[in-house]
Amino acid sequence: MAGRHIAVIGAGIAGASVAHALAQRGHAVTVFEAADAPAQGASGNHAGVFRPLPSLDDSRLSRLLRAGFLRGRQRFASLPDAKMGWTGALHIARDPKHEETQRRIAAALLPEFCRFVERDEASTLAGWPVELGGWWFPQAGWINPPSLVRALLAGIDVRYHQRIDNLAEIDADDIVLANGIGAPALAPDFKLPIRAGRGLVSLLPEVATPPFQIVATRQGYVTPAVDGIRCAGATSQIDDRDAAPRLADHIENLQRLDMLLPGFGKDLDPATLDGRVSFRPMSPDRLPIVGPLAASEGLWIIDGFGARGLVFASICAELLACQISGEALPLEADLVAAVSPGRFKAKSRM
Repeated sequence: MAGRHIAVIGAGIAGASVAHALAQRGHAVTVFEAADAPAQGASGNHAGVFRPLPSLDDSRLSRLLRAGFLRGRQRFASLPDAKMGWTGALHIARDPKHEETQRRIAAALLPEFCRFVERDEASTLAGWPVELGGWWFPQAGWINPPSLVRALLAGIDVRYHQRIDNLAEIDADDIVLANGIGAPALAPDFKLPIRAGRGLVSLLPEVATPPFQIVATRQGYVTPAVDGIRCAGATSQIDDRDAAPRLADHIENLQRLDMLLPGFGKDLDPATLDGRVSFRPMSPDRLPIVGPLAASEGLWIIDGFGARGLVFASICAELLACQISGEALPLEADLVAAVSPGRFKAKSRM
């Protein structure tokens, strides 16, 4: 089914990833973006965390994130213009009970993918004292999402200042909705359960913080400095559409930072910090929404990435590109069903 004309609505990480995957298969792709540049919404943060998230039962979410992490590392290797750093990522346990769970999970994983490190080694890796041990992901790191989106869209027809209010405006063989929280309005008949998750990322000046070279997460995260700025976050409020940064958001992020790296942000004044608010498309079960809305009519969706868009993007784009192109799918059948937009309709009939 190569050689189709496919319209993608949205030039964030979802739209750019699927546009890239479709173009590689020989389709003619046109991306429509309401803003004047790519990655202006939830994909516009200065730096994002790229790491998987194992679980004791190897849940569908964990399997999907693992597939996305591995496919993403492979995909990004072909994009030299994307700004990223494979510094490793340290995920500190919440408490001693969680620490023991992490040990059990890591014992079943390949050490080059994930291994458990005790507190002393965790502190050495971080270059800062931490309270507990945790997972070490040596292949993980950070990504600058705007540069990644631009690299994925290189050579693709992208039309900016193109706000689409009705799908009838588009002349194409297939249409892919990849416009985040705007998707439900374009496909009202499908009652897409996508909600806006407001999040603020605090931007920490490198000169106001101690040296720190890895990604670290606990109940929040902090990145290495990228062009003089570290990212720390992030807050989360559902259905809050206030785009203005709030002092309370910065205070919350610094509290999370202190739980992660005690004392690291002691010289930071939350009232003086810059920050960026974005609205992440959230699904009810925290899994993405990928697949056909009406395949016979050429309508598809890739959305609902929530706070894990960088990890979901590559594998979800491959899945949708394979579905549109009639190729073998890159995921097991139960994961394809788990992310299908039809899963919500099936639940409503129960």
